[in-house]
Amino acid sequence: MIRFLMPGPRASRRSAASCSKPAAVAAALTLIASFAAAARTPLAPGTLESIQRECLRAYPPELLASMASGAREIPAAVEEDPRAQMRFLDREASLDKGLFYPALLEEVLPAFERYVSSGTRFLDLGSGDGRAVFLANVLGAVATGIEYDEELVAVSRRALAALGDLVDAERVHLVQGDFFASSWADYDVVFYFDQSSFEQDRLREKVRRELAPGARLIVYHEQAPFPGLEREASLPPLEIYRRPAEPRELRAELEALAQGQQEILRRIAAIRAGLRPRPAPAPAPAPAGPEVRDRVFDLGANPVRGSSAARLTLVEFTDYQCPFCARHVRETQPQIEKAYVETGKLRYATLDLPLERIHDLAFKAAEATHCAEQQGRYWEMHDRLFEHQEALEPWSDHAAALGLDATLFDGCLASGRFANAVKRDMAEAAKIGFDGTPSFLLAVTDPNDPTKVKGLTSIEGAQPFATFEAAIDEALAELAAE
Repeated sequence: MIRFLMPGPRASRRSAASCSKPAAVAAALTLIASFAAAARTPLAPGTLESIQRECLRAYPPELLASMASGAREIPAAVEEDPRAQMRFLDREASLDKGLFYPALLEEVLPAFERYVSSGTRFLDLGSGDGRAVFLANVLGAVATGIEYDEELVAVSRRALAALGDLVDAERVHLVQGDFFASSWADYDVVFYFDQSSFEQDRLREKVRRELAPGARLIVYHEQAPFPGLEREASLPPLEIYRRPAEPRELRAELEALAQGQQEILRRIAAIRAGLRPRPAPAPAPAPAGPEVRDRVFDLGANPVRGSSAARLTLVEFTDYQCPFCARHVRETQPQIEKAYVETGKLRYATLDLPLERIHDLAFKAAEATHCAEQQGRYWEMHDRLFEHQEALEPWSDHAAALGLDATLFDGCLASGRFANAVKRDMAEAAKIGFDGTPSFLLAVTDPNDPTKVKGLTSIEGAQPFATFEAAIDEALAELAAE
């Protein structure tokens, strides 16, 4: 399920009791703030300089020469001191190639330290050669950088390789494209550097349509007000705007904060009484999804993992461009399969729910998995597309990597042979009431027709394994008691 707020504890469906002692609440808030600060990744000494240095070295000599009035060599002093770059390189030429901004990386550090932390989904829009992306990643973000210029993307990737352990390559995505054509809806922080006035109307329209509730827009230098956004802070040369959270999401944040306050107050009281703090309460259950109890649903001809004798079936509705679906496939699905599918207790089915409004390649990706299924490689294509979400096209590359018959695969995909099958899955999701991904239906398998299942409960979002474990164990116990 795509959630737009900064990552945090899930709110309970129960309302939390209010605290009647202002001083205690203030102390709790102080502790919460200190915990949040401790969760941020501190910058090691020399981090900024390392990023600056490796990015400069990643430029091809001929490109640097074009920005340095023909100089063929970069003095060592310039390589070692980012502030010397602008004294050596021509301002206009380097601005055109993105080097002007990164030379001032320390200017953006205060804003990034405040708004980027572990788990933040960060999007950099064409600020240059990857330095903003690398800085955000060092601070804990899953960071994506989109750049018009193919040459700068190549520079960024060379720098990424050189940065080694400083930057987590698995959490950095560097792509070439039109960043106004890409969806901003899945990000918590969007960083926009371009100062040219002719882009302002496009920027405002994009912000109006796609910046998510609770998400932030960081812009370089003061801009005209953005309709629908609040100016949250000014950290020159950056201005920070935020789209207010929707009331429901704001209430969830407040409930989560209140729960944290209650837990801290309980621990303080235990310490004062000379007692050891009791274990923290179990996580609140995931919010209830659509009501599916005893309703019958059709899996169609979709592939299913697990024993046909398993009494339970878990049905996932997925989107191959959804980052939360990818996280589920990477982190949680293997645990479910090991604990329940491989032991014969559960079947696992995957149905398609491409969110075409925000993911323009998701529908074709779903078709590609079924075209691979024709050659017995559905699950291999399923896993590969999630591993390469940032490079779905060309589809033929994935087919070649899996050793598929290229003519058969390309013909299948071009014909749209499985388009109706994908639409059938989408209709089944609408019948259940799912409109986001990943979404899950836990159901009883029809012993006479395994393509039919009878609903027990629904789960929405990329929940931790513990959530699935609790639901599946409860269902198994219920079936055993019949």
